Order: sequence, then structure tokens, then C-alpha cells
Amino acid sequence: MAKTALNSDVKLKALQKQFESESEALGLLDDYLYVTQYRAYTDQLRIMDELKAEVTAQGVMMTVTAGRDLEKRVVNPAVSEYNRMAGLANKTASQVLSMLTKARESHQTDEEESLL
Repeated sequence: MAKTALNSDVKLKALQKQFESESEALGLLDDYLYVTQYRAYTDQLRIMDELKAEVTAQGVMMTVTAGRDLEKRVVNPAVSEYNRMAGLANKTASQVLSMLTKARESHQTDEEESLL
């Protein structure tokens, strides 16, 4: 599968470094709540990567044996778990972004006041 600019691992790592650098510059890496939320977000992304690999390896549909050797096709449980984790990651990302936005605004206000 060809990688696009949006899912390039190199590009994502660079953006993550930039995000972490800005967080550090704004003093957020000293904020316990920010650090724990950011860590939760990165953990959620890691879990999603593992689930994606599992679905890629096993396929979206699986054959399971039920009862007396009856085989039936079901959706891979990793698909549901991936979707659940994506929802959690979106909520966590929203919280992290909110903290970052507030820190940016506070930093800009502090800079403007120091110029006066």
C-alpha cells in the first residue's frame, strides 16, 4: 500500500516532535494533567496501530466455530475495539488541544502585557 502525505510515519513523527516542542515552550510539560492526558493519547494511538495491524493480518471478517462445529463468519472483534479506541482518542485529543490552546492564549497575553 502506498503511503500518502497524511499517513507517512516520518511526517507524523515530525509533527509529533513539533507538537511536543511547542508544549515544552509553553511550559505544559510541567503540567501534570496535560502530561497524563498527552500520554493517554499517545497510548491510545499505539493501541490503535496494534489493532490496525491485527485487522490487516487477520482480515475484517473471521470464521469462528460455534456450538457443534458450526462455522460462521463474524466481524473481527479488533474492528469494534479499534472504533471504540478511536472515539476515546478523539475525546482525549480534544482535551489536549483545549489545554494547548489555552496555554497559547495565555502566553500571547503575557507577551502583549510585557510589551506595554
